[in-house]
Amino acid sequence: VCSSDLSGPVIDTIGPRRTLIAVLAATSALGAVAWLALVSYPELVLVAMALGLLFGISTTAIDAYPRYFSEDSGELARMNSLNQVATGASVVIGPALAGWITTWAPVQCVFSLLMLAPVPAVALAWATREELSAARSAAGDDTDAEPQAGGLRGFLSNAAEGVRIVFGREDLRVLFLLGFLGFFAYGAFDSLESLFYRDVLRAGAQWMGWLSAIAGVGGTLGSLAVLRIPSRRLDMTALSAMLLVTGVGSMLYVGTASVAWACVGQLVSGLGFGAMGPTRTTLAQARCDVAH
Repeated sequence: VCSSDLSGPVIDTIGPRRTLIAVLAATSALGAVAWLALVSYPELVLVAMALGLLFGISTTAIDAYPRYFSEDSGELARMNSLNQVATGASVVIGPALAGWITTWAPVQCVFSLLMLAPVPAVALAWATREELSAARSAAGDDTDAEPQAGGLRGFLSNAAEGVRIVFGREDLRVLFLLGFLGFFAYGAFDSLESLFYRDVLRAGAQWMGWLSAIAGVGGTLGSLAVLRIPSRRLDMTALSAMLLVTGVGSMLYVGTASVAWACVGQLVSGLGFGAMGPTRTTLAQARCDVAH
């Protein structure tokens, strides 16, 4: 939560491209340490914490990126959907590779993917330059407004302004709550997922990869479905329906001791999440100027 909130001022200052380059490079270095070093349980916890911080910053940068290329709602919906399609495809390929690796190598070798995958991503981010600026003067703000403080004080003030903007408007509050409720519900059982696989499904570690890949298939299909929806129909009602789909899928996923039903649940839940992501991002972009 903190990394997502504080990443806003960073992106506003240096842009999503340089933010992504820095975060991806740090992720690759972290993957190298987790793969090649002798990692104890406390160190693994620290790796997980660092990954969470980097993930929050990178996803915020990716969500902000399309707004630096276009102000057209149709183009934004298309870019957001394609971003989510790429994410869904990676959720298919990554866990499937991880499941394959764990069948013949120690589980720690999975971190090799974390080291290698960001390398081409850094090159892509380096080549993808923003076309619009997030400068407040360019966004149409009052030029007579009092300038913001610099340094840490200005950074924290900028982060607090983001919170104020979200909770000061009803539509953005609803968007925030829809996203929060979806991920709060998912997070409630995500922390127990490994125990669910071991004690309920009686499945090996490789099944965590296979089932996550199935969720990625659903996410890809859900994101592709959003491409077929006219941008005028991407509203709060549609987003709420997508959240309902994720809830139904989650209940199917954990409601039985059957691996087959878990596969169905992951597919349905992935459909909902895959459709929710670009829809929520497009709605947020449409309701905020680029400086926000």
